[in-house]
Amino acid sequence: MPNPASAEDVSARWRSLSQTEQAVASTRLNDAWRKLKKDVPDLEARMVGDDDLTADVVRVLADAVIRMLQSAERGGLRKGTVGVDDATTSWELDRSIRADLYFTDDEIADLSPSGRRRARAFSVQPA
Repeated sequence: MPNPASAEDVSARWRSLSQTEQAVASTRLNDAWRKLKKDVPDLEARMVGDDDLTADVVRVLADAVIRMLQSAERGGLRKGTVGVDDATTSWELDRSIRADLYFTDDEIADLSPSGRRRARAFSVQPA
């Protein structure tokens, strides 16, 4: 099954893209599609004939690429500290926020059968 998302889906959810950004968005959407199929193995089979699930897949793919493009647009994700008494300001790279291509747990749950969440380290999942 071909990738259901396109650069136009990214534009519709965020802003107009330059030609260069459209090319990057298309490439990253294809990367995201391959990754999503690995994260939710039965996704393609369940998408056949399910327009709502397909629309959710497009949303998840576009949102993942938008996160990447926003990070690049800002020159990396940063957090700031402002000192009240001495009026100092400092900014540093926020390593707690991922700037790579990823899907949130909620996005994976939206696409998984019965809203299943991915198992995490030290978590218990009922059978």
